[in-house]
Amino acid sequence: MTGGLADLSQGDAKGTGNRDAEIPDTGNQDTGNRGAIIRLFGVILIILGTLDVMLSWRGGFSVVPFHAMLVVTGVALCLIGAIRRQGGPSGRERSGSGGPGR
Repeated sequence: MTGGLADLSQGDAKGTGNRDAEIPDTGNQDTGNRGAIIRLFGVILIILGTLDVMLSWRGGFSVVPFHAMLVVTGVALCLIGAIRRQGGPSGRERSGSGGPGR
């Protein structure tokens, strides 16, 4: 009996025997998730710092500089993650999006 499961395991879903048809060509995507964890950690610090500042302000306490530094550190980490996602300072040359005059 031909055309069974054994034939499908050696080829693509149609059973044509073309093993390369299963793997789509995605191109160069090495910068897909770079900086994502750093940005996520930055967002968490921004949220925590903002909540601490708001609760201190609402409770009538003085705003502790540590809480403000949480927000500032979170913004810095978000910026670092965004720079890493773009591939650093040389990201413009690789992406081909030159500015005016190029």
